[in-house]
Amino acid sequence: PSIRFFRVLIRESAIRGGKLFFSDKAGCTACHLGANFTDEKYHNLGVGMDAAEPDLGRFVVSKAEIDKGAFKTPTCRNVAQTAPYMHDGSQKTLEEVVEWYAKGGHPNQWLSEKVKKLDLTDQDKADLVAFMKEGLTGDFPQVEEDRLLPAAEAAKETLGGDPAKAEAARPQARAALG
Repeated sequence: PSIRFFRVLIRESAIRGGKLFFSDKAGCTACHLGANFTDEKYHNLGVGMDAAEPDLGRFVVSKAEIDKGAFKTPTCRNVAQTAPYMHDGSQKTLEEVVEWYAKGGHPNQWLSEKVKKLDLTDQDKADLVAFMKEGLTGDFPQVEEDRLLPAAEAAKETLGGDPAKAEAARPQARAALG
């Protein structure tokens, strides 16, 4: 059996996976959240950190110690269509990705505090993969501009009625509305 979830037809396994994805048990939304299922931040998952000369990721640009081995969180939208996975393509399937997260990444001194070992059953893992394949594949949602208007109008008033300043504040208003 299947039901509609996110306006698409998906199986029960994918529905269970969606519930897990948004739960503390799986913790996916610690980094994969919002309309694009990404926090747009950089995290070290331990991928490749056991190499003799690991890819230092964001550190190369920022020079911040905390950024060693950190890479930008990708969107999970249409993730089933974007293999291979991780910054280095080392994981060929979503099943491998889920296993990577379940084991808590690869330990290293810069491992993101958001990466933790997960207590997932084989069924949980299969359900998460089903959700990513069925529930996150499809057209991107349309942004409804009219829902942004109250925040834009408030910004316009706050900024003294200056339309240019109000337009410049629009991205902040969008972020506030999530």
